[in-house]
Amino acid sequence: MRAEQSRAEQSRAEQSRAEQSRAEQNYAIDVVKYIMAFCVIAIHTLPLKNVQNEVVTSLFDIFVSLAVPFFFLSSGYLVEKKCKKRNDKIFVLNKQIQKLIRYYVI
Repeated sequence: MRAEQSRAEQSRAEQSRAEQSRAEQNYAIDVVKYIMAFCVIAIHTLPLKNVQNEVVTSLFDIFVSLAVPFFFLSSGYLVEKKCKKRNDKIFVLNKQIQKLIRYYVI
């Protein structure tokens, strides 16, 4: 009886650590998404338009050009994570497609 309780407690502890790790992972993605959102704004507003230093403008261009690929990759990662969690890829992908269509129609 005690061994079963101990195993159950250990299982709950492992599950709690796994959930905390996933939360930290999503937090890191959210922080980078926040930074990359500013990069997307910078792509469209050209804040360094009048800067003459080629090194600065080249570094800036390289950094802000990472924004769109980052959003593409992070979205794919999060959708795949949702597919694994729900264990029904077709349903999740259909929901995601419906969301995208809604964004493009509106």
